[in-house]
Amino acid sequence: ARGIVHRDIKPDNIMIGGFGETVLIDWGLAKELAAPDADLGAADLGDASAPLDDGLTRLGAGTAQYMPPEQGRGDAPDARVDVYAVGATLYHLLTGAPPYGDGAATAARQALHDGPPRPVAELAPEVPAELADIVARAMARGRAVRYARAEELADELRRFLTGQLLRSRRYRPGELVRHFARRYRAALRIGAVALLVLVAGAVLSLVRIARE
Repeated sequence: ARGIVHRDIKPDNIMIGGFGETVLIDWGLAKELAAPDADLGAADLGDASAPLDDGLTRLGAGTAQYMPPEQGRGDAPDARVDVYAVGATLYHLLTGAPPYGDGAATAARQALHDGPPRPVAELAPEVPAELADIVARAMARGRAVRYARAEELADELRRFLTGQLLRSRRYRPGELVRHFARRYRAALRIGAVALLVLVAGAVLSLVRIARE
């Protein structure tokens, strides 16, 4: 919202306070989007085969396990760089491991170059499909497919947590019925009980009338 990208969002840079507050730290690679893009270029990225395998932030690049493909190439950043990194962090939270493994940075860079990581649904089938879809869209390799702004990603997560339909997902009729049933489960149960009471009352009334 303020025109600044962090460029190194990852679990190690997110702190949760005792009252649930969230603080994003380590802004050493942050960039103002309106400023000239003179601080990030191919020369700054260094050789991907260089022996820097500590998994820590590489100067001018970010952390290989959580960066999008365009950041690895040294392309000019925009808000979708951080959208991808938040998606990668959520991927780690849901599956228990970073998208491209927790080993050497050079290996993660090569895996990032080769293609997308294994889907969340494959590694953690218990994760709801809607949440897996949010992660997949946030981590789309093509920038145009991702959420354009972090606010859009946050809105989708809020909608998921509150049981609403996602804006970015197309639902089949059966999914809509199941979603409705889950969201209004309590009301449907009460309605079912009330219907049973009414039916039972009607049957007893008919029996009494028939006897009379």
